[in-house]
Amino acid sequence: MDTLSPYELTRAAVSSVLDLMAQRPVKLPQDERDLALPEMAKLYEGKPEVRRMEAILH
Repeated sequence: MDTLSPYELTRAAVSSVLDLMAQRPVKLPQDERDLALPEMAKLYEGKPEVRRMEAILH
């Protein structure tokens, strides 16, 4: 993920970050807590048994 200045933020960029955050698992092993959101999403892609943040946000 690129770092954006406040002037570069768009609704699309914010939506993209929120979508990634929703895919984050609720509980993470200690060694995965520093992963970037895109890496984490890719790591847990295709694992429906993992409870996601979206489950507790709704």
